[in-house]
Amino acid sequence: MNFEWTTIADKGNYDEGFVEVYAKNKSNRAIVIMSFLAQHADPTPRILLTILLEGKIDDWTKGTIGSIFHDAEDYIKNVMATKFRYIDSIDHVQRQMFTLKNIDEFDYVSHGDYTFID
Repeated sequence: MNFEWTTIADKGNYDEGFVEVYAKNKSNRAIVIMSFLAQHADPTPRILLTILLEGKIDDWTKGTIGSIFHDAEDYIKNVMATKFRYIDSIDHVQRQMFTLKNIDEFDYVSHGDYTFID
């Protein structure tokens, strides 16, 4: 691991999927959210990786951002067998990145599936 991470949330089960939230609190602060989506009819493992960076994007170097992604990738490889019922390999992780002024006001609320109401 390139950085020290603090656990904010670690919740879930096979039916709802799992979400894990971690914070990097030293120097440039960041939050990493890993959503291991539930496997229902499609056994393909799906992961959504969200990175929240405090400050403006110009405050961050490509190297630091790359190191955050590398930490997340290492972690995913270590836990993927415990997050999915069926897994051979993970070929793809969907990612998204946002900046925000202050991460102190971030709170994890909930996660799960949503069914559209007709």
